Amino acid sequence: MRAAARRRPPRPGLGLRGTSALEFAMLVPAVVTVILLCLECGWQLAVGAALDYGAQRAARLGAVGSVVANGATAPDQARKSAIRALVLSSTGGLLLDQRLGDVTTTSFAGFSAAKGKGADSPGAGGDVVRYQLTYVQPFITGPLVEALTGLQSIVHISTVFLPNEPFPKAP
Repeated sequence: MRAAARRRPPRPGLGLRGTSALEFAMLVPAVVTVILLCLECGWQLAVGAALDYGAQRAARLGAVGSVVANGATAPDQARKSAIRALVLSSTGGLLLDQRLGDVTTTSFAGFSAAKGKGADSPGAGGDVVRYQLTYVQPFITGPLVEALTGLQSIVHISTVFLPNEPFPKAP
């Protein structure tokens, strides 16, 4: 009987030692993954918004015809390069030139004709022009999103339809 009196009763929680550390170690990868995916989504949304803003600015520049000296409008190539430069400069450096794909301008005689095939040009005064920009943005989380989706980047596309204003006539 004396031996039984010496034994201490077991302390509660002795068998649960280290459980918190184990639970923490199991949950941290999942929580970090969710946080990184939220950051990735936010970044891709910011790039998409910047591209949309650049497309709106480009369409406005193209719609007024970018008048040069003596009231003459710039040639199509000069307008296209000015539109591309404006897209890049209007986003505060968020968009990079090497990732900005084609900046296509397709002109139509009117909105009803925009369903068909138009001319590959920024159009003349009174034409309706479709500005379409593509931008390839790699994932900032790299291998994580690639492992989940199999993709290495997202292609953002922004399209704006806008009628050109009547251009001033050259003297």
